[in-house]
Amino acid sequence: MEKLIADISPGEVKALEEAMETIENILGQVVSPDIEGETHK
Repeated sequence: MEKLIADISPGEVKALEEAMETIENILGQVVSPDIEGETHK
């Protein structure tokens, strides 16, 4: 596992963080659609 982490570049870390944020936003909208209304459809 450490080898895998060591092979990840800073750019990939940033992209991964952005992907995680996007996933969290999507999940948040699915779990509580009332907050954003219907804008996510």
